Amino acid sequence: RNEGSRAEALAYGLRAITPLLSGRHDLAASTTTRSASWAIALTPPNRADRYACGLIHEFEHSTLNELQELVPLIRHGQGERFYSPWRNDPRPGVGLLHGVHAWISVTEFWRRELARDPRDRALAFDWARSRAQLRIGAASLAATGLLTEAGAGLLVAAESGVDDFLAQATPEAKLKPVSYTHLRAHETDS
Repeated sequence: RNEGSRAEALAYGLRAITPLLSGRHDLAASTTTRSASWAIALTPPNRADRYACGLIHEFEHSTLNELQELVPLIRHGQGERFYSPWRNDPRPGVGLLHGVHAWISVTEFWRRELARDPRDRALAFDWARSRAQLRIGAASLAATGLLTEAGAGLLVAAESGVDDFLAQATPEAKLKPVSYTHLRAHETDS
């Protein structure tokens, strides 16, 4: 409803949605594979906004997979793993690249959802948390030293978006510290 051109891209590019079973009604999961671009597997939605966000997130992975076929964005390391604010397990450089690329759209999605309903504390939290994750993920990716020149250009664009997002105030200032507390707890669990 609020996604305009992104919804058009999904309608044009998405080829298959496969349902996943999670075993828990409150656990959302989604995945995309490089060998099946434009196909997404997702758990059934418990909230329409989370389902839409999952579609956008996974679609961005397919987009990046296709872009990497045209131009190398990251060099493969020697098996190094790096902190990722999205996952509990350390990720290879390409995993961080995918996270940053997808999280640009995730953060924009939550910003638009929050603009629709500025008093919704859950949306404010999702937006504040995604902004913080994007900032941390971009910094982690930059520190890998694995980006090609084109990948560094993509990161500059991502960091510009991060700066724009961070410059925008959250509707309730106290939500920002809550999201950073959440991330710090995630970091110590990793």
